[in-house]
Amino acid sequence: MPQTIDFKISNHEIKIKSVLFSQENIDWDDEGLEQGVSFGKGYAIFDPIAEGEFFAKINISLKNSYEKDKNALRAIVIPFEVINPENIYLSSMETIQKVDIDLEKAEYSLYFEVCEPEDIDEVYYNITFVKEKAEARYLIDDIFGAKKDDKLF
Repeated sequence: MPQTIDFKISNHEIKIKSVLFSQENIDWDDEGLEQGVSFGKGYAIFDPIAEGEFFAKINISLKNSYEKDKNALRAIVIPFEVINPENIYLSSMETIQKVDIDLEKAEYSLYFEVCEPEDIDEVYYNITFVKEKAEARYLIDDIFGAKKDDKLF
């Protein structure tokens, strides 16, 4: 069942993790800062693109396949391993929220989208898990410099 979280985003990051958190093992690296995503075994950090501290809706779901949101300004896919399905959390510098969707211990493709409807000046985010293996890459050309199919490291 999908989950929508009204989430306070701060410090230019949205983290999702299924490993124990410590700032040392889950942090940005130089390539990640440039790409807008940093990831490793059981975690990912995404740049929310929007500036400042703000609240936004984050839609989290498990699906059989990925369909791009019509309002997506940025779309990324990365491999993501769920290590502990009972301890999956979404976090930012000041906020932590348990992810409560039906994930099991397995490897997934995690799709991350930054979205903004044309008629409303309000950003929202989609995090979609699909039980498949995909290479980390940008899924669309975007105004922030990403090129479709460019690989992420």
